[in-house]
Amino acid sequence: MNKILSVIFLVLPFCAVAQSGKTLKKVQKVLTLAYKVDSAYQCRESYITDAFWDYAVYHVGNLELCKLSENQKLLNYTIRWAEHNGWKGAKEPNTLRWRYRTPLRVEQNVLFADYQICFQVYLDLNEKDPDEKKTKRAFEVIDFQTRLQLNDFWYWMDALFMAMPSFTRLYALTKNEKYLDKCFEYFTFFDSQFYDKDAHLYYRDKKYKYPYCRSPKSGGKLFWSRGNGWVIASFARVFEHLPDTSRYKKVFLDRFTAMADTLKNLQKAEGYWQNCLSDDLLTPGYETSGTALFLYALCHGVNNGILNRKTYLPTIEKAWKYLSEIAVQEDFMVGYIFTTPERNCYFYAPNPKTHTNYGTGCFLLAATEYAKFLQKRK
Repeated sequence: MNKILSVIFLVLPFCAVAQSGKTLKKVQKVLTLAYKVDSAYQCRESYITDAFWDYAVYHVGNLELCKLSENQKLLNYTIRWAEHNGWKGAKEPNTLRWRYRTPLRVEQNVLFADYQICFQVYLDLNEKDPDEKKTKRAFEVIDFQTRLQLNDFWYWMDALFMAMPSFTRLYALTKNEKYLDKCFEYFTFFDSQFYDKDAHLYYRDKKYKYPYCRSPKSGGKLFWSRGNGWVIASFARVFEHLPDTSRYKKVFLDRFTAMADTLKNLQKAEGYWQNCLSDDLLTPGYETSGTALFLYALCHGVNNGILNRKTYLPTIEKAWKYLSEIAVQEDFMVGYIFTTPERNCYFYAPNPKTHTNYGTGCFLLAATEYAKFLQKRK
C-alpha cells in the first residue's frame, strides 16, 4: 500500500493544474493501475535481457510512465537494462557484417529496425541526464545507415514504430536535417508499398497485400490490428520531435488523421479492436496490444490538438474501459495479447493468460497518455 500511495504523491505535481478533485482522482486511479501493472512486471521479469524489440517496447512504456510519475525505482530498472546492453542494440562491431534483411535475433542485424527501438530509450534517458555513452551507438549505427544508397530498411509495418522515432530524436538533439530527410525517405518507401488509400490502413508487408493475400473467411483485405497500431503510434512519437515547420509534417498528419478516422469506426462496442480489423469472422474477440496502441495514439492526437476531443472522447473512454476492466487481470498481468510469430496476426485468438513484455509496454504507453488526456479535460 505504501508503494501505491508513493506513486500517487509523485504524480501530484503533474496533476496540480487539474480542473477538479474528481479529475484528479481519475488521473490518480489510472496511474495507480499503471504502477501496479509495471511493478508486477518488474517483480516477475529480470532486466538482464537483450535489447531486441519485444523487451525494448516494454522499456519504452516504462520510461513514459517514469516521465510522468518520476518514480526512480521503476526508472532504475530501465537504466540497468540499458547498462547491461552497453547502450547498444545488436552488438556486432564489424560494419561489413551488418545486416537488415534477415529478421532474426542475431547480433549482425545492426541495421534491422527491431534492434533500433532501444535507441529511443537511450536517447530519452540522455535527454534528462546527458552522457555521450548513451548516444554513441545510436549515432554510429544511424549515421552509417544514412550513408548507404538504400531506402528499403522499413519493409514491414512494425519497423516504423521501432526505428522512425529514433531519427526524429537524433534531429532534436543535433538539428541536423539529414535525420529528417532520411526518415521521410524510408517512410516514403514503406508508404508507397503498403498504404491502402481506400481503407486508410496499412498492410503488414508484401506477403499480406491484397489481392495476393485474402481473408480465408470473407475473401477480403487483411489489416492487422497491432501492426496498424505500430504505425499510428509511430506517427505520434514522431510528432514529439518533428518541428511544425518541417515540410514533411503534413504527410504524417494526413496519414495520422485518416487512420484515426477509420479506426474510430472499427472499434467494437466493448472498446477493443479485434486482431483482424477488416474481417469480423477472422479471430473475433478481445485483443489488447493493438487496442492499447490505438488508445495511445488517439489520446496523443487529442492532447496535442491534432484530433477533436469531442469527436474521439467516446472512442477513448471505451478503449480505456476495456484495458482497465478486461485486459488487466487480477494479478496485474495484461492479458489478451496476440503473440508472435507473425502468422498469429490473423489466425490466433488470445486469451486472458496470453501476456507479453511488449504487451505490457503498449499498455503503459496507453495509460500514461490517457492520464494526460484526463488532466487536460475541459
